[in-house]
Amino acid sequence: MARKTVFDDVFRTMCQKLPHLLIPLINEAFGTHYTNDEKIEQLRNERFEKNGEIITDSLLEIKNHTYHIECQSNDDSKMVIRMAQYDFSIALENVVALDDGTFQMNFPKSCVIYLRESDSKSRNAVLNIRFQDGEVYPYKMKVICIEDYTQDKIFEENLLIFLPFYILRYENELPTARKCDKDRLNALLEEYQELFSRLENETNDYTDLYNFSIKIINHVVKSASVKRRFMDMGGKVLELESERLISKGREQGREEGKLQQLIELVKDGLLNTTDAASVAKMSEDNFRKLLQ
Repeated sequence: MARKTVFDDVFRTMCQKLPHLLIPLINEAFGTHYTNDEKIEQLRNERFEKNGEIITDSLLEIKNHTYHIECQSNDDSKMVIRMAQYDFSIALENVVALDDGTFQMNFPKSCVIYLRESDSKSRNAVLNIRFQDGEVYPYKMKVICIEDYTQDKIFEENLLIFLPFYILRYENELPTARKCDKDRLNALLEEYQELFSRLENETNDYTDLYNFSIKIINHVVKSASVKRRFMDMGGKVLELESERLISKGREQGREEGKLQQLIELVKDGLLNTTDAASVAKMSEDNFRKLLQ
């Protein structure tokens, strides 16, 4: 059941490291109105059944409501079957005993995020469940396709968790090593430059989201020269981000805070030790000791 791909890894890491990004997604999927500072409780994602381990992408609780979100990279009309299996397993672990001696299972509110285009069968899939008394109950889950969201809509709705996967909408247009439409590539790079500039100005999660985006780009883009174009573009943006963080540390007047920011930038591979030591006004050897 476990699906170990770069897409799953990035999505799960964002859910764990930047859980506040899930709030706008939940509001979009289920019509809720949670605020960005709403308390989120991350629930256990691993469950063990007779046929093996089930790993959900994100399972969380807000105000006593359980939400189950899955990230799906490819179109799959049978995803509704897997979601029903996941949700039954989740509900079974949280059966409630009622005062009249009966028991109640509460299914989570579920949503599938399709990273690529999905057809109508996948978007409207229903699993009809027939119980022993002959009654049939339809199981449905909410479906969201990232390709339906333009850059403007993503920023307007604060759905920043979609941005690392933005490149997938151009997956079939990306040039290869042998075929490169320079005008199309330049237009794509300009769009990404605008995207990263907006991201830098509108969120404190810029560095993490940029790194997640580059991870997906490296996986999707096949041409080494095109990858370098993305890296060259991003290097300038990252330089601005490092300057912003250093400037923030100076404004706070805390040298220790500035050093910590420099250390994090070096550990994340966004700044080399020589430049970091120069900014910190110390020898490179002393800076390396701090890293340890």
